[in-house]
Amino acid sequence: MKSISLLASVAAVSVLCMAAGCSSKSDSNGAAGGSNGGSGNGTSGGSSNAGSGATTGGSSNAGSSSGGSSNAGSGTVGEAGASSGGSGTIGSCSSGVVIEGDPLWNDKSEGGTGGLPATAVVAGQGTLADPPVLPAEKIAIIGNELFLNSEEEIWMADLTGTKPQIKRIAGLRGSKKITADVACADTRFLVVHSIAATADGKLAIVDYLGNAVLEITDPTDATKCASHWVAGTHVSSDEPDMGVVSPGDADGPGNMALFGGDPAVTQVVGAGIDKIAVDPAGNYYTWDDGTGKVKKIANDTARTVSTIGLLSTDDEVFGLSFLNGKLYAIANNAGSENPLFQIDPTTYSATDMTKPSKNIKTLFRIDTDGSGMLFPELNGSGSLALLSDLDNDGTNLIVASSLGFIWKLGTDGSYIATLAGTLAANGEAGRLDFDPGFDPTVANPANMWQLVTSPSSTIGAPWITHDSGSLYWSGGIGIGEYVVKFTCQ
Repeated sequence: MKSISLLASVAAVSVLCMAAGCSSKSDSNGAAGGSNGGSGNGTSGGSSNAGSGATTGGSSNAGSSSGGSSNAGSGTVGEAGASSGGSGTIGSCSSGVVIEGDPLWNDKSEGGTGGLPATAVVAGQGTLADPPVLPAEKIAIIGNELFLNSEEEIWMADLTGTKPQIKRIAGLRGSKKITADVACADTRFLVVHSIAATADGKLAIVDYLGNAVLEITDPTDATKCASHWVAGTHVSSDEPDMGVVSPGDADGPGNMALFGGDPAVTQVVGAGIDKIAVDPAGNYYTWDDGTGKVKKIANDTARTVSTIGLLSTDDEVFGLSFLNGKLYAIANNAGSENPLFQIDPTTYSATDMTKPSKNIKTLFRIDTDGSGMLFPELNGSGSLALLSDLDNDGTNLIVASSLGFIWKLGTDGSYIATLAGTLAANGEAGRLDFDPGFDPTVANPANMWQLVTSPSSTIGAPWITHDSGSLYWSGGIGIGEYVVKFTCQ
């Protein structure tokens, strides 16, 4: 799999990350799998295993005060609106609190067998419990439910009440196959790279290694939850010895579409489809890592796949978001540039082989100097912005950075505001540990949150989503993965 360009841009940081414990860890009971990116053909570094059934565990809200800090977690953990990517323009964010995972797990795990203490329990317990339930990657919100992707599994956290519950709804670690058109409990994934919520409460999924777009209906109802093939792979398939399942390059009805390109043509083995976005009409959008093509999967009976744009495969897409008739993409180019693209899905010509195609506007393509000119925190730092994920609030774009910031941008790519994150105590952007005196287990002001995350993921980290009044950030180092909920207005 080709997805390592972000590593190239932060080689020095990655060395520190190794010292901080970024490697995958798991115990024989499946407690707290490793995070973010496997090797070889793209299999996961390991995710948590809830056993043969959907394990459910009580979760303590981040409710205990420490170090004199006030805690915003004593009441209900938020009311979330059911929509695609959330709703409601975000002006600013006031405070944030951890609602899932444990940001201090790497520190606590030192010295244990295999990185875990001898008293490690199986997955299923909740926030700030040890070990953490699972590494959280791309996230989505439907109603009061937060969905988390750990590559081979999809988990759901109920954010109602003072003790959120978390359970696995689909997939099973170690199954080494992709299966859909079955109940969620029987659904299997190979390597999920992206999830997104639709306006009518479905969950859209891209399985990179399985080379498929999938859909989960009724994801919040265990009695009705079911998976469905949408485009690409349409038959249950085992993990291939090399590359992805059924590579090719074909538009048309979803059950006939092929992704990833022909390796004999592209000279790329193991490339599949990456990232997914949803528009208000329920159409899906994804990016083909093998061909560089941007694809639309129509919300029609045949789930028709069409090409709507062409990018260079060197511009590896890390995030997609649909806003007001345009598709936006942030990418990373060999670790030296961060481009932001605006794609008009209606004006692509199949004869246009330029990269990017003429219907794609490059809003910016920033290097280290450009990053400092655009984002005030990076001015004079000599650091690339390391943009990792993309969302929108219905009016503006929201981007996450591996340097620990969430920024709001205009649809022309202009900087508007910093929504969360802060510089390290030494004045530098990015950190691999919390500064002395900072307590991530309690509520902190958004502009003081030390969003510690590893830039070593093969598919980009951290990840963001939002609903009306809240912004959610998912990241961490090693298996010290966690989700922060920011209160915004």
